[in-house]
Amino acid sequence: LINTAYLDFSRAFNSIYFSAGTSISHSQDFGFKHHWGADISYLPLHHLTLYTSVNSASRLPTFTDLYYQNATHISNPGLKPETSLTAEAGVKYDLQSLKLSAGGFYRMGNNIIDWVRYPGQDIWESMNLTSLNTSGMNVSAEYVFRNLWLKNISLAYSYIHSDKEASGYDSKYALDYLRHQLILRLHHQLVKNLTVSWNVGYNDRAGSYTDFDSGELTAYKPYILAGCRVTWENRNFMVYA
Repeated sequence: LINTAYLDFSRAFNSIYFSAGTSISHSQDFGFKHHWGADISYLPLHHLTLYTSVNSASRLPTFTDLYYQNATHISNPGLKPETSLTAEAGVKYDLQSLKLSAGGFYRMGNNIIDWVRYPGQDIWESMNLTSLNTSGMNVSAEYVFRNLWLKNISLAYSYIHSDKEASGYDSKYALDYLRHQLILRLHHQLVKNLTVSWNVGYNDRAGSYTDFDSGELTAYKPYILAGCRVTWENRNFMVYA
């Protein structure tokens, strides 16, 4: 059983918008937890927004993390809650047809919960990573066409880096993430009521996996993932494939 109380405040000061909040939660197993956060947005121009935020958070171990046991998983009932403090800043530009954005973040994490497996073993074990600091950035651009065959086109890129690597073991979650991702999307009309969406993504994943044949830890290779969606719609129905 978890009990939580919240307190929030927000106010606009001309071209500045400020919000802040705090919360206190209590659980029988882990006691009291306190979290807080603050966000500031500034609009120096009508179509331009600058923003920054700082937020703290925590995650309690799940029942699976604490007690789940089977032939391939061993849980740890002594797990501690993970905690983090994240700072973020960015800029957005929205001028009707053209939308641009860029941002970055830095996250300091402690006691991060993960499932790990060592070479030569078939068993995953839940554990706390002592600390894990993660930084990242993202940029995107989108152009919306007006009353044309071409509806919109967008390009987005994101980058994430953690200060730890899965050295000597296989990480299922915390150290297995997309380091680089680049996505191109295109949406256009084919005939009346029929549109087509295309997307092509380049993905470069951090971490490694245990090779089925050799049993050795093997780094992921970058890959390209492409997709297409055809949609027919009118006022009452939409069908897609």
